[in-house]
Amino acid sequence: MIKRIIAITLPVLFLTFSCVNKNRPEKIEMKNNQQEKEEKVIENKGDEIAFANFTLQKPKDWITQQPSSQMRLIEFVTPKSPENPVVGFYFGNRDEMVNANIQRWRGQFAEEDAFNEKEFDNGQVFVEIAGTYKLKPFPMAQEFEEAEGYKMLAAIIPSNQGPYFFKVTAPEKQMDMLKPEFLDFLKSYEQN
Repeated sequence: MIKRIIAITLPVLFLTFSCVNKNRPEKIEMKNNQQEKEEKVIENKGDEIAFANFTLQKPKDWITQQPSSQMRLIEFVTPKSPENPVVGFYFGNRDEMVNANIQRWRGQFAEEDAFNEKEFDNGQVFVEIAGTYKLKPFPMAQEFEEAEGYKMLAAIIPSNQGPYFFKVTAPEKQMDMLKPEFLDFLKSYEQN
């Protein structure tokens, strides 16, 4: 009985799926995340980097390096915090990601000692969080160590293609030294 049901069912399923698939194109071209990200960084000429409809000036001693993760759009090594790069992200034309990211950043701290959010004239947002950081062996890890005396500097840059995000997290002393450069980077914003 079971063999008979299988013998009848398999050909019916095969015919059903082959008919459904006739209307689909044989090849669908989709851009992978890396291709989309490469298109979002338009030009990297010296210290000026062009994104969407704006440019930023990176500080002279920041070194642009190959992003260490496919999630990252761009990455800078800085002498003031060489083990903790400034990383840039782009998640598409999704304005709802602004508040979602700020809340996610706050959630990366087990305990917050200070939180500061400031908006600049052209809509750039600066976020500074200090406290006990959830230090993970890798970004998506569930386990973490509580690391006291950490600080995160983050920026949200508006564009005609959606927000861009930049951040760096390290021990507070390093971030206090890096903060003036990070703010200069954020304030260098110019629309094209």
